[in-house]
Amino acid sequence: MDADFGGWLQGGITVALALAAAPLLLRLGTVAFERVAPHDAEAVPLMRVGGIGAGLALGVALLLSAPDPAIFLPGRVFLAEAPWNEPLAALLLGQALPGAGTMARLLGAMGGEGGLAAVAGWIAWAGLVLGAVMAVRLWHGPERARAFAAFLLLAVHWAAFVLLGAHVAAWLVAQMGFWVFALLLLLFQHHRYARRPAH
Repeated sequence: MDADFGGWLQGGITVALALAAAPLLLRLGTVAFERVAPHDAEAVPLMRVGGIGAGLALGVALLLSAPDPAIFLPGRVFLAEAPWNEPLAALLLGQALPGAGTMARLLGAMGGEGGLAAVAGWIAWAGLVLGAVMAVRLWHGPERARAFAAFLLLAVHWAAFVLLGAHVAAWLVAQMGFWVFALLLLLFQHHRYARRPAH
């Protein structure tokens, strides 16, 4: 009984930490960008938007270029042999971080194989070029290097957020099992019977 309770407690703490990691990661990225970027970078909103867009596209491209991107499909999440039954830390270290094979598949897709991974990869590349052009045209001297470094930092941060977020979300769904459907049903019922504002 004590072992069961200990397992439930450990699982609950892990789930709580996983849920808290997303806003913390977003906050860390924002703080890092503000520290590295030139003081007047906020006057160029496209700098931040472009970095976020490039990072999101890169994250999606890497997800689609993973060795087995189908593991995120609903039919695969609950399978016993799926990787979602591993401890979260081991899963993130072993699955979420892109390896050389993932990068090679992405470059191959962009080089002519095509597909959604290629589209996302080229969007990410265009975003990085946009960041370099903005840094060269809008800043001078050391500020130019800081601007592009901040742009790259933001793009890498959001790419990591996509990769980690997708793996943590799938892991949470696999761990919660039936409760995911119960929560979705509860949210649906709440939305269905919520009062609509009068027009």
